[in-house]
Amino acid sequence: SQAHALQGERSLACVAIKWLDGQELSADKCRKAAAGVADFYARNSRGTFRLQPRGYEVEVPYEKKAGNLAAAEAIVKRQVKADYYIVPALWKNGGNHASNKIAHVVQLTGWVLNHEVGHLLGMGHSGQYHYGSNGRPYLENYGDADSPMGNNGSRYLNGPEYYKLGWLPDEEVATYDPNVAI
Repeated sequence: SQAHALQGERSLACVAIKWLDGQELSADKCRKAAAGVADFYARNSRGTFRLQPRGYEVEVPYEKKAGNLAAAEAIVKRQVKADYYIVPALWKNGGNHASNKIAHVVQLTGWVLNHEVGHLLGMGHSGQYHYGSNGRPYLENYGDADSPMGNNGSRYLNGPEYYKLGWLPDEEVATYDPNVAI
């Protein structure tokens, strides 16, 4: 039996921040982005895990500056109650990341959203081992082309990710034993 089963319903709030100097998204566009993520995880969990997508606008008393983002997100979490958040900052330079129940995104593509929310659900990067010229293996951190937790916009997770999230029936799980010849 799998150790961790992510099941049931959770809320996913995509929050468009209304900064003093402008706003790049509407609540509706944010809701549509969250709905795409919710669809991805409902499909991949075979319906056992559902995110309830919502779109919001929250006004903050700050200008759009990287140094103000944490304070703005604190206001978001006080005003909007959710299990998980997507907070777009499309104006910001720098990468996407996820922490403290928030997927911080500077791109609003499906792959990026699925990837960052995947981190919120407990998944890490999906890598791939390669062999260097010295014959030693090394891990390419984003090397798995078959998962959004790797380096592309795959529509599906990979086997170990399904297992980690508890979305594989026991009859679909096989343990590999290198001592057994098949």
